[in-house]
Amino acid sequence: MIFKNKFNKSPGIFTKFTIAFILVGLIPLMLISFISLSTLTKQVETHTFNNYEDMLKYSSNRIQNMYDEYNNISKLMYRYNMPEFGRMQELVDREDKIGSYQTERAIDDFLRTILNVDHNIESVFFIPTFDKETRYYNRHTHQFIRSKFTLFEDHETEILNAFTHLTLIPVHKDDYFNNSTDYVLTYARNLLNTDKIVSEDSQVLGTLLFDVNIQAFEDIFSDLELKSQDDVYVIDEDGFCIYSSHEEHIGKRMKTADLSGAEDYMQFEEMVEELGWRVIAKIEKQSIFDNLVHTKTMIQMVIFISIIALLIFAFLFSRQFSQPIYKMVNLMKKVESKKLNLKMNIDRKDEIGVLANGFDQMIDNLNSYIKKVYVAELGQRQAQLDALRSQINPHYLYNTLEVIRMTAVQNEDNKVADMIHYLSLQLKYVMDQSDSYVSLEKEIDHVRSYLELIKVRYEDKIDFDILMDETLANHRVPKLSIQPLVENAVIHGLKPKSTNGNILIRCQEYSEEVLCIEIIDDGIGMDEGTLEKLKESIYGDIITAEKQSIGLRNVHDRLRGRYGEPYGIEVTSKLNLGTMVKLIAPIRVDKDA
Repeated sequence: MIFKNKFNKSPGIFTKFTIAFILVGLIPLMLISFISLSTLTKQVETHTFNNYEDMLKYSSNRIQNMYDEYNNISKLMYRYNMPEFGRMQELVDREDKIGSYQTERAIDDFLRTILNVDHNIESVFFIPTFDKETRYYNRHTHQFIRSKFTLFEDHETEILNAFTHLTLIPVHKDDYFNNSTDYVLTYARNLLNTDKIVSEDSQVLGTLLFDVNIQAFEDIFSDLELKSQDDVYVIDEDGFCIYSSHEEHIGKRMKTADLSGAEDYMQFEEMVEELGWRVIAKIEKQSIFDNLVHTKTMIQMVIFISIIALLIFAFLFSRQFSQPIYKMVNLMKKVESKKLNLKMNIDRKDEIGVLANGFDQMIDNLNSYIKKVYVAELGQRQAQLDALRSQINPHYLYNTLEVIRMTAVQNEDNKVADMIHYLSLQLKYVMDQSDSYVSLEKEIDHVRSYLELIKVRYEDKIDFDILMDETLANHRVPKLSIQPLVENAVIHGLKPKSTNGNILIRCQEYSEEVLCIEIIDDGIGMDEGTLEKLKESIYGDIITAEKQSIGLRNVHDRLRGRYGEPYGIEVTSKLNLGTMVKLIAPIRVDKDA
């Protein structure tokens, strides 16, 4: 009845298994999924951020390289030397040559050479100092509107002051060509007379200008794969926008507020150090993480499907497992009602089948066990009676020995009384089976009783000394582990000796974990052959029946079996000098040793 009440109040096995599946499977799955998604998102964000930083840094390096390349292109007029025309500066350093057919052909050839060096160069101009007339060449052969071409006049002072350096004219439209409104960046360099040492007083023979289409920047930033909502800026040192992926910003002075990114944008910035330019990219976060969102959605779908599959599996498995259990529970209820003619009859090969067959076997055996209960109870009572007798007999023996001892005392035979006292102490210690491990102090007291009895037996021809630090008193050792070693020293070491003998028992710590007990006698000792034979009988695989080794081997096997290597006993001996036996055990102070 108690079983029935408990069963009704507790959750069913089906419920427990379902909950277990959820706890063991579902919760860890969700936790791992959450951690994995969080880690993946963080790693992708970090990787993407670092990737954009690296690409922007690479782009800024390419801008610097582009500037260096156009700087080198502008220096070509110093190296231009055609056999047909001669050097460029020789053509324009004399006024009488300006306007000649040969000079104009040479300038035209030079301009076409510059134009063909780089596909982003849209137009090339050369303005000799003598006549200030503009010579030009345009890639698209658009009509040149001289009245609108005021670049040199607008920046003449700046260009001439630059002397030997390249001058960069801010971005503008090349509307001085008919039907052309492209944004270009103009590079300008003076042609100096190099016949003499170049100095600030050197003669300026003319000025080279060439327009570079800002398409050059688009080639540089193509690796960024910008979306329509993204933007990239190249800002010069004066704050003007040299290039932007949105054309309306080009050529305008950009304010700090215009360059600041909104919360839904990631902003990156790199410097072009030598030019003092800034390269700024504003990338919409949503466009960066579109692929990540898709991946997260797929992972979440997989997790959701896994959770549904796990719940279905938990339901089916729990049901398949719990139904036989419910059936067994119902049969057990009937067994409580003393109906012993029941069978589960479940044909399964798994643990449930084993449990069902065991239940059926239990029912089959239960009737035969009932028949034996009465006999078993009688046997148990007899065993209890025998145990009671075994407890009475030692007490009877102790009491009898005490009566004999007191009789010897009354007859003033103190020697006999002491021997009976020591004997009774040893019998009481040996017959006490309450604990297999005792304190070192108790074991030493037992050895002391044994040696006192030996002293009386051999009329003080054998003496002993015990050295033990009081801090070792509570250390646990196997019971009757030291006395057999002392007895072996007495019988085989001191007894055959013709003169008096001594035994020293020394207890000490080898280390914080190892206890060493040394039994040293000054008996007859052993030669090397006898010692090796003794060690073989102690440590060898074959157990011998030699009296000298059986006690030592017994103690060694007990220590080795209990504590393992390197614990046990060690024996050293010298013929006619004596023998030392070391008992090595771990330091234990707990009751279970």
